[in-house]
Amino acid sequence: MQEEILLFTEYAIKGEHTLSSELYQADLLYENGGWNDWVYVNWDKLGNIPAQLLIFFELKIWNAGCIAECNNTFIYGPGKYAVCHIVGEKLDDNPLEPSNTQYCAHSSSLLVKCSKLMVETNPITKETILLIGVIDIESISAPCIGIPYDINNISDNFYYLFLEPKDDWKDILVKFMRNEISI
Repeated sequence: MQEEILLFTEYAIKGEHTLSSELYQADLLYENGGWNDWVYVNWDKLGNIPAQLLIFFELKIWNAGCIAECNNTFIYGPGKYAVCHIVGEKLDDNPLEPSNTQYCAHSSSLLVKCSKLMVETNPITKETILLIGVIDIESISAPCIGIPYDINNISDNFYYLFLEPKDDWKDILVKFMRNEISI
């Protein structure tokens, strides 16, 4: 039913408590490299999960009751969305197994996590490709820093380092000082 889909490479989100806006770029080649092209997406029960923005789009017309699906991400109606590469789950370690620090970039890291983007392997060619998802722009909760990281010293370029959101730093410090988390 879409006669027109509006595409954007830039989007400004006005802050709830400030007059300033956060500018996001969905352009991997912006000024010869990414700039604010990573965000934390609030997935409600799953929490904040990193995503790399590829392009923004707006749908104005939608058939009521229709749902579009893309790699377990969904469009339920008209609105503003972003196509992105996503991490499969929240970057939190399992609280039931504190010794299992699967997302730590380093054994002493409290602020930097490491994870692999969602990928799929073609069964015929054995080529690994990044999966894409769709997010509602309203679900963007904060800027994120994603840095390519070769965790296994192999040519697998789907791992990234993520810096914890600045708003969480004080909570991490307090937990560390109270010995609720250790290095």
